Parts: sequence; C-alpha cells; structure tokens
Amino acid sequence: AARPDRVSVEVAAQVIGQRAGRFVALRGIFLQALEGDGLQVDRDVAAQQMAAPALDAPSLGRLCTDGAQDACTRLGRAYRNGREGLPQDCAQARRLLERACTIGQGHAPACTDLASLLHSGAAGVRKDELAAIAILDRACAGKEPSACSFLGLIYTEGLGVPYKLPYQRVGAGFYRKACELGHLGACWHLGLLLRSGTDVEKDLVAAHKLFERACKAGESYACTDAGQPAPP
Repeated sequence: AARPDRVSVEVAAQVIGQRAGRFVALRGIFLQALEGDGLQVDRDVAAQQMAAPALDAPSLGRLCTDGAQDACTRLGRAYRNGREGLPQDCAQARRLLERACTIGQGHAPACTDLASLLHSGAAGVRKDELAAIAILDRACAGKEPSACSFLGLIYTEGLGVPYKLPYQRVGAGFYRKACELGHLGACWHLGLLLRSGTDVEKDLVAAHKLFERACKAGESYACTDAGQPAPP
C-alpha cells in the first residue's frame, strides 16, 4: 500500500527479493509510491497538496524564481510525477528541486526528493549515488528527518554502499536519528531492527516502545507490531 512516507511497492519487491530470508519490509520507511518512482514526500506536505487548488505552473514558476522554496518544491514534485496537469519531466524536476534545496540551505525536504532522483537515475536524470548520499548527509546533519531515514535505507540495505555489517550499523544509527527527529517510518523500521537483532543489539522492550510510539502518532503499520488497532 502506498503511503506518503514509504518506498514504492516495486522497489520494495526488488530489495526484499535480493535479501531473501531478511525480515525487512521496506514499505515502512518513508518513500511514497508516486507513479511507481518511489520518491519521497513528507506526509503533511502530501496531504496539503491533495487539498490544494489546481496547480498554477506559471505563477509557481515566478514565485520559485523569486526564491519561494515551497513553490519550487511543489512544482518540482509535480513535474517529477507528471501530476496536477503537468507532463512528467524529471530533468525539469531536478532543476526545481535543486533550487528548493539551495534556498533551504541544503536542509529542506526537497533535498531528499532531489537525492531520490539522483539515486534512482530517473528518466532524464543521470544516476549518481555518491552525489545523492552527499546531499542526504548534509540534509541529515541539518536535522531533515526524511534525509536521515533515506540514509538508513541506503546503508542497511546496501543501496549504493557495501552490504556489510559496519555499514548496516551506520544505517541503524541514521534510522535512530530520524526517529528522534520525529520520522514515524524510521521509528517503526528501527523497531524492526531491534526486534530481530539485525544490525543492532536485540532489544524487544525498546522495539515494542517504538512500535507503540509510532502507532499512537498515526503510523498504522507499526500498530500491527505493537498489537494495537490502527488509528482511524
């Protein structure tokens, strides 16, 4: 099921298939299945966009040129996904998201969107995993939770880095930081790591507390692991 902070079904299936026998269910991280590209969108921003009036691309373009970060981000995401009456144009999306990230001094949610484009090598965008990780590192250092969570995914699953225990432990640390910054998908995924003892020392009590915390805050997938009904 696609939710605003989780990976696309296609990407999840590929990675789970590659990691046969592992418990990882990537749907709970932070990436949204938007037109199958698995790019990242903050949950609240996604909800706002659904309720927002039809996109006025020329006006948003002018606002973006004048330095309005939100306008650059919304327009970039619309081009990335071919939504709100715009054709899909990942090259244009990259330019807009780069501007939004720059305006946000490298710490904006748009930086994670930009990194997703570079990491996946979307149509019209050259794949550059190292550049993507560098962007995420800076954004995470600036306390952007989605960037920290994306790094958790990259390092624990070996997506552009070696699939080895030292890297996986680094990934668990990124999940922990994202959770501390309020990223519910990261809290749920960290709980899974703690429950299984994968990449971290096994701690069932801490895992259950994370599941409960994420569930109470609205992360329905965590409710199953917490043994609680999902919030309405």
